[in-house]
Amino acid sequence: MFEARIKLLQDSLVNHEVDGLLITSSYNIAYLTGIHAFSIEEREARMIVTKQNIYLFTDARYTQMVKDMATFVNLIEVSTDNPFSKTALEVLIDEKIKQLGFEEENITYKEAADFEEKLTDIDMIPVEEVVENIRIVKDNDEIEKIRQACTLSDRGYDFILKHLKPGVTEIEIKILLENFIRSEGGSTSFESIIAFGKNSAIPHHLSTTTKLRSEDCILLDFGAKIEGYCSDMTRTVYVGKPDEKFQKMYEATNGAQEVAMDYLKTHMKKGFEIQKTQELANSHLATNGFPKIPHAIGHGVGLQVHELPYVSPFADEDLVPGMVITNEPGVYVPNLYGVRIEDTVLITGDGLEILTKSPKELVII
Repeated sequence: MFEARIKLLQDSLVNHEVDGLLITSSYNIAYLTGIHAFSIEEREARMIVTKQNIYLFTDARYTQMVKDMATFVNLIEVSTDNPFSKTALEVLIDEKIKQLGFEEENITYKEAADFEEKLTDIDMIPVEEVVENIRIVKDNDEIEKIRQACTLSDRGYDFILKHLKPGVTEIEIKILLENFIRSEGGSTSFESIIAFGKNSAIPHHLSTTTKLRSEDCILLDFGAKIEGYCSDMTRTVYVGKPDEKFQKMYEATNGAQEVAMDYLKTHMKKGFEIQKTQELANSHLATNGFPKIPHAIGHGVGLQVHELPYVSPFADEDLVPGMVITNEPGVYVPNLYGVRIEDTVLITGDGLEILTKSPKELVII
């Protein structure tokens, strides 16, 4: 499986006019090796892929793990006495690399400049989303892990509904939900968004000590992760009796998602344009007296909770079977409340499969 992914990457180097590729994204390293242990924040591993070989550079903390899990790579152990810049240069010279691509969206300017200073007769060429464009279509193993993550998210939703009672705080609900996901063998895809009342009108609200009132709306945006693969879902519920405006807003948002789903199902038909998904959802909202969605209606999901393909007014990708995306329209009224409904969706050969199964009828607690 990993060898096949590497072969696809090696074959793509010609199209990017480079002899090799320096990979610094820990997500891309995980995709190519199956090792998810490398830190996202720290540079604990790097890879160099050439047209014939693949090299993984890491330190002694991880050498045994690499030997056990990725026998198909050339492992090079780095240290203070044998740094990456030195060992990488030896590889590049041995491989006769003249043009080395690097992931422009993942490496800092200083890091790239410092490394380039040490190179002799080798040009560093910025490239964009080379591995990500291979990751965009998931294989059966990846889809199964995403499906399991979605199932865990659904279970998390069922669990947390029982704890939504007046007096609890956003942070308390956030901790309960995330601890449940961890206790069931998963981890979180991202920092959960738990928003009560007027905070729900802030699309990416940071949870606080705000208490749930007896008449309040609740926005729950969260995701689980299984073996490195993410899910993403949002539900909006209400404690007490919702007023007519909230009910209308909820129905309009739910309807906008249904309109978008119906259009996404036609992705295999001639004339399908991904950007039209948001146009149709916005048109439905406008008909019901609500503003446009202030964010993209969807995004890819996989090793990262936000990845290719993009589903927005500016997107131009084709949807093909094996892609996993979200569908998440939202309506927000500042200082009042907001509604967002989001599902993780698999693109199939004859339409789509909604992977997050939680009901979308308005839940009133």
